[in-house]
Amino acid sequence: MLSDLVLSSAVGCSTTWLYNASRLLHTDIQRTPNDTRWWRLVRLIHTDLGLPLRAAAKIADATLNGLASTKVRLNATPDGSVAIQLDMDRFLSSSSAALSSARNFSVAAPRGRPPKKPRQDANADTSISGAAKTPTVRLGAFDAHGADVRVLLSSKQGVLTAIYDPSPKNLDRVAAALTALRAKHRGIPDNWPNTIDAITIRTVPRLALTTSDGPLDLIPRED
Repeated sequence: MLSDLVLSSAVGCSTTWLYNASRLLHTDIQRTPNDTRWWRLVRLIHTDLGLPLRAAAKIADATLNGLASTKVRLNATPDGSVAIQLDMDRFLSSSSAALSSARNFSVAAPRGRPPKKPRQDANADTSISGAAKTPTVRLGAFDAHGADVRVLLSSKQGVLTAIYDPSPKNLDRVAAALTALRAKHRGIPDNWPNTIDAITIRTVPRLALTTSDGPLDLIPRED
């Protein structure tokens, strides 16, 4: 059973949108991994394409019942002159990445007033690149593919953190390195797709992965 925070993060919406859409569609929220797929597709079609919510729900039902990994063409007008094409391979891949990211990175905000931050030296370098005390790790796959990635020992025990340059050229190199590392998303059902390429990284910038070198959190560098 997924929490509201994880579910909404995987869908790419606010909890308010999720509850309002559920009420309008008279549909219960199941809070299962498959439920994230359904709601994510409904949200994409309704919010990004601008189709009515009920129409988006019908399209999600029609395409996800079979879960065929192929391109699906759906008529948007009775005469078929306007149609929508869904790339199910791409959608299922991004859904895997989104659920994995939501399960590993979604943290509820603490209640009450936030604690006061300690005063910092105005000359202190608090950026990731300036964190001299954080040990770095060399992963040969990133070096071999010329990827601009800095791998750090994470605060999570046994997990590495890879900070990458999010430029388009570097995303291809990072994706190639992750393929060499046999990377897979952490925390998704075993039968879900594990495609990790530049488009996946651009769509879901923070990825929680397992690799041949151990668990790895992939996070974009903030310049």
